[in-house]
Amino acid sequence: MTAPGPTPNTALLALIGEPFREALDGIDLPMYLVDRDGAVRWANRAAEQLLGKPVGRTLVSLVPHDIRGSVQTQLARSLVGGEATVGDVAVLAADGRRAALRVRSAPIRAGGRNVGVFSLAVPVYDARRDAQPDPALTPRQSEVLGLLAEGLTTEAVAERLGVAVETARNHIRAVLRRLDVHSRLEAVVEARQRGLLDD
Repeated sequence: MTAPGPTPNTALLALIGEPFREALDGIDLPMYLVDRDGAVRWANRAAEQLLGKPVGRTLVSLVPHDIRGSVQTQLARSLVGGEATVGDVAVLAADGRRAALRVRSAPIRAGGRNVGVFSLAVPVYDARRDAQPDPALTPRQSEVLGLLAEGLTTEAVAERLGVAVETARNHIRAVLRRLDVHSRLEAVVEARQRGLLDD
C-alpha cells in the first residue's frame, strides 16, 4: 500500500515554499493564493489587514454580491485558460467598507495543470476621495440617494417620498452637491465607491 500524497491544499502551499511566503509576508501589498476550488489558501499580512481572515474562505465571499459573477469568471480564466489577468475589483474590507483594488493574477502550474492562482492587489488611488472626506448626508438625502440607486425618475422619487416634484428635485440637487457630482449616475457610482449605499 502506498502512502497517500499531499492534499491539494498543502501541495499548493508547498509550491511557493515557506521562505518565499515569509518574504512575501513583509510586503505591504495584499497578496493571496487561491486553489482550484476558489478558496483562499494563503494570504500575506497586508491581505489579512485588509480582509480580516481570508484563509479558508472562498474568493467570491470577499467581494460584494453585485460583482461576484465577474470575479468568478476572472478566476476561471486564470485557472482554465492559464492566462494572467488584470482587473479592477471592489472587496469587502474587514471594517465592512468597500475597497477598490487593481488585482493582477497568474496561474500556478504543477504536474502539467493549473492548480491555483497567485494574486497581487494594488489599492486604486482616487485623489478626489483622499481630498474630500465622506459627506455627511442627512437622513432624507440618504433616502433620496437610495431611490436614485433604484433608478427612479424625479416624479417617482416625489411619489415615493410623498412630496411635490419640485421638492424631490431640490433633494436630488442637494445630494449631487453633497457628493460633488453632476449627474444621478455619477452620484450612485460615487456613493458606492464611498460605501454609502447598502448592497
